[in-house]
Parts: sequence; C-alpha cells; structure tokens
Amino acid sequence: MRFPGSMILIISCAMALAAAAAAQPAGGPPGPGGPPPKPPKEAQDACIGKAAKAVCTVKVKPPVAGKCLAPPGLPLACIPNDAPRPPDGAGPPPPRS
Repeated sequence: MRFPGSMILIISCAMALAAAAAAQPAGGPPGPGGPPPKPPKEAQDACIGKAAKAVCTVKVKPPVAGKCLAPPGLPLACIPNDAPRPPDGAGPPPPRS
C-alpha cells in the first residue's frame, strides 16, 4: 500500500509528538535518547499566531485539520485530530474538534 507524501508527513509528526509526550515526565528534560525531534515545518506554520488548543489546518494535500499543541520541549504545532496515541496510552489524548 502506498501513502501520499503528505500523509506520511502527518503520521510522522503525530507519532513523534506522541512519543515525545510519553517519554518525558511533565516539565522534565528530554529522555535518554536525546531531545525529541521537532515537528515538520508545515505543522509549525499552521499554528503561527495561534494559541495552544486553537483549531488549525496543515496546508498539505489533502489538508489536515487539528489543534495547536506544544508538548514539553517542542514548539507549538498542528496535531491532527486523528493522531494516534502512544502504545501504552500515556500522554495526552488526541485533540477533538
């Protein structure tokens, strides 16, 4: 099965942010693997001038709706509404509209 490039970008962003949120205690330093990866520029750009929990849209094809969130140590970025949760269920639940 092949995924469009934009879908891979969004899935990668969601998984990186979910893993970062699960791997760090609240307010603590990054985990043993080093700092978490930054979200893609498109996801960050979607939240420029917006507050946390604001509705956002990542401008890819097809556009992806979500909410602006910033896990500890990461910049504010648009997290898709259907972002997967970490496997152990830790971290924040996916944003809902």
